[in-house]
Amino acid sequence: VQLIFARATSIKRSHKRVTYQGPNTSGELEYDELVLATGSSPFVPPISGLKTSIPGIFLYRTIEDMDAIIARAQTSRRAAVLGGGLLGLEAAKALMELGMETHIIESAPHLMPSQLDTVAGDLLKRQVESLGCVVHVKVEISEIFSDETGVQAMRFLQDGAPFHLDLDLLIVSCGIRPRDDLARACDLELGQRGGIKVDGCLRTSDPNIYAVGEVASHDGMVYGLWKPGSEQAEVLAATLGSPSAGLRYHGSDLSTKLKLLGVNVASFGESAAFWQGRTYQLLRDDEKPSMCVRSVLDASSGTYR
Repeated sequence: VQLIFARATSIKRSHKRVTYQGPNTSGELEYDELVLATGSSPFVPPISGLKTSIPGIFLYRTIEDMDAIIARAQTSRRAAVLGGGLLGLEAAKALMELGMETHIIESAPHLMPSQLDTVAGDLLKRQVESLGCVVHVKVEISEIFSDETGVQAMRFLQDGAPFHLDLDLLIVSCGIRPRDDLARACDLELGQRGGIKVDGCLRTSDPNIYAVGEVASHDGMVYGLWKPGSEQAEVLAATLGSPSAGLRYHGSDLSTKLKLLGVNVASFGESAAFWQGRTYQLLRDDEKPSMCVRSVLDASSGTYR
């Protein structure tokens, strides 16, 4: 195995070659089969004044991010997290443990919009607020304000009403975007929501190029989780090493059971279409469901299932 510390800069599909450029090396490599596992990047919304280069504004992705957040928290009093998904709630928990007044800012009508329906999301919101965290939903952020010392405040609309929130620290946790630049540049077919379109063998529109992990789009779904990437890698290894085995990738189970801010949360569904189509939502009488989902709220125990 040859390890090259450099960035791939282009794919020459007609010549089956990859060019690369690094601080101490550059060149081209010829391939028979090429696997793209370029992962994803955190999504930073196009909000006026929102730049991660500003002191006090952080992503929540690497160990270096964590160290910088802890250091900033030593001299900060109030913090906010942009994004009320899984990672955003984890970030909020970390900020609360650092002794900060913590606000969660979510544009959707409820928390964890990719996993929960409205009733469950509202229950989670009440539980999180009971722990001392302030939750803002249905938010439209207008601007982030900062000066030479760093982030200072944000202005937003909540249910149409204007709000001004003073801040010392801001974490951006708004999902991911596949790193599919190389694929775009060499005209590989992409998924509807970005990512490189792959089939059940993890093969792209080029029969000699494959993709796995957070850059792969299978049946229109880009998985931002570790387990699906591991399952895809197993199928790809079998495809390349033992093609006669006929192993295929059919999608991954997105069922989740975890504890967020001390609150037990679980979600489940049979397929990617279940999540993409939001078929777990409570349906009106005039809507025809593609799947029957029965939801029950036990008012005495506060359990929703």
